[in-house]
Amino acid sequence: MTDVPIRDAPTRDALIALHFQNDICHPQGRIPFSLDRGSSEAQRFLDASKRTLEAARRAGWTIVHMHIVFAEDYSDLLRNCRLFLKAEALGALKRGSWGSPAVEKSSSPAMATAPSGGPAWRGGSANLRSSA
Repeated sequence: MTDVPIRDAPTRDALIALHFQNDICHPQGRIPFSLDRGSSEAQRFLDASKRTLEAARRAGWTIVHMHIVFAEDYSDLLRNCRLFLKAEALGALKRGSWGSPAVEKSSSPAMATAPSGGPAWRGGSANLRSSA
């Protein structure tokens, strides 16, 4: 896997990092099938992702971490998505739980969380907040 070159760019450029959350990427995460965390390939992927985020920060890009989270009782979970149903069965990605935040503490200027299904699926809007 090679690094993605990121040039110096005006701040209008952005990188959207999808689902780098504890339950998905961390070795103790609740979703074991999302990434073969014990493999060297998984570690290379996570390392390359981190380098890409660092390069984007150095270039002054806006970085938005997009996380998916569900209500504690999963009342907002779309019932026609097998992947979301599996997250519920595993007790994963509950809003406010250890598994829903970023794998590493983020210095990103923005964090977005989407309702189940997210804006791309339901035409909703993400909850975007500044982490400053």
